[in-house]
Amino acid sequence: MWLRIAIFCMALVPVASAEEVENWLVARLAMRNAATQHYSQFYQQRGRLIGPDVIYVDFGKNNYRETFIGGGGVLYKANRFSLTHEDYFGQASGPAAKGASYILPWTKVDYKVNSRISGNAVYFFYIPLNSSAGFHQSIERAKLEYDFKHFKLGAGYAGSQSIGKDWQNKPLLTTTVKAGKFGSVEFWLQRLPGNHAQLQVRYSVLLFKTGKPEP
Repeated sequence: MWLRIAIFCMALVPVASAEEVENWLVARLAMRNAATQHYSQFYQQRGRLIGPDVIYVDFGKNNYRETFIGGGGVLYKANRFSLTHEDYFGQASGPAAKGASYILPWTKVDYKVNSRISGNAVYFFYIPLNSSAGFHQSIERAKLEYDFKHFKLGAGYAGSQSIGKDWQNKPLLTTTVKAGKFGSVEFWLQRLPGNHAQLQVRYSVLLFKTGKPEP
């Protein structure tokens, strides 16, 4: 199994290029009365190429977690629109995981109305690779924000569905605080099914750049 994983990851990771490499860190925490998700991600980007991209996520319990590795790139980029796609191999672990493994195609669309109004949308789904895994799909976010220079305000939609279950709607309000070289912090207030409220804190920062070609 691990040989297949290594071959898959080698196929996804971009080849070395003369472009400088951006090293990004993303961390997220979702909570109600207790944590409902921990998420951490590290990835490199070389121009339009992305990879390696490594993700860890759990859902507030110690009996199930997921680890992903993959890569991809920006397929199309224009002034008001861009399309990014990555593919990941995912392995679940913990007593409740039962060795489930997946391929996860992930797609993001960025859009801009003008210099102040912009947003993005992310969709992904799990392709099960063994009998322990099941199909799952998610609109992770589809949001529109207004930029007030030092912070952004916006609203959006999220939703998900597992096989054999109804679609779950999770609308959201969002505030993003921009901190320059220290990254950005985004706060989500979400309404979950059953009229429950959930808070998400999302942090993203460019850690450093390497490999810049000499002029």
